Amino acid sequence: RNNRWRCDHGWDIDLDDGSSNYRIYNNLCLHGGIKNREGFYRVVENNIMVDNSFHPHVWYGNSRDIFRRNIVFTPYRPIRVNKPWPRQCDFNLLHKPQQSEAATATVLQNTSGRDEHSLEVDALFVAPELGDYRLGAGSPALELGFRNFPMDKFGVQKPSLKALARTPQLPSVKSPEPKPPQRKQGKDTAHYWRQARVRDIKALGDRSAYGLPEAAGVLVLDAPKGSIAAKSGLRKDDVIVECDGKEIKRIKDLPSLQNAVGKTISITVYRSQNRMTMKLSPAK
Repeated sequence: RNNRWRCDHGWDIDLDDGSSNYRIYNNLCLHGGIKNREGFYRVVENNIMVDNSFHPHVWYGNSRDIFRRNIVFTPYRPIRVNKPWPRQCDFNLLHKPQQSEAATATVLQNTSGRDEHSLEVDALFVAPELGDYRLGAGSPALELGFRNFPMDKFGVQKPSLKALARTPQLPSVKSPEPKPPQRKQGKDTAHYWRQARVRDIKALGDRSAYGLPEAAGVLVLDAPKGSIAAKSGLRKDDVIVECDGKEIKRIKDLPSLQNAVGKTISITVYRSQNRMTMKLSPAK
């Protein structure tokens, strides 16, 4: 509580594996947002996530988590969380600079399956260019129940230490707009291997969600019943990291495996955060 955070290589606040019974409130997050991995009874409220959002990862269905009365600058970024999110997710505000009329935060509703009262509108910060993210009079966030907290009480308070302390880089005052997905012309963006739909592992979010030692590997998005992959024992959400002793970091590393007709192959996958090795029957 009552902190100002900036992390340029991860999340500003990161509750990792099994972290439970936390209350996170009155925090100003300047860059990386807030991540909650699986756990129980976390209450995240009255926080500001500048240039970022909330990252729930692989939640249990009965986690009893609460995310309310927060201000985010971009839509939520969940990974493997079923809707509706437990236990409460509501009264949040998606900051939209210069948007004077409040509107229903449909993008938040569609993501969480909740947020019945959440809004998207300009939060009316006092002086964000100076790092003052208090809300001005008439801010819709105040009507949602958000409460201002001091912006000059972060960090050390002793004058001699304050003189030594550095101030973090302050972000742009403009909320970043989500980039529209880029379409590749003439190519199907889906990748298939042994009739399973796959993609490369992406950055820290995937590494966290799938319990990987590094952001590398090939994720099985779907292994339909009856497919060659399913018959070989692969499942949805497996992450392929090794084949016959060779590291598999990207999809481009898979063709040798795909083309190994008539050969039984040993592959290593991460499944539910456990590393395991299996034999794949010959491709036909």
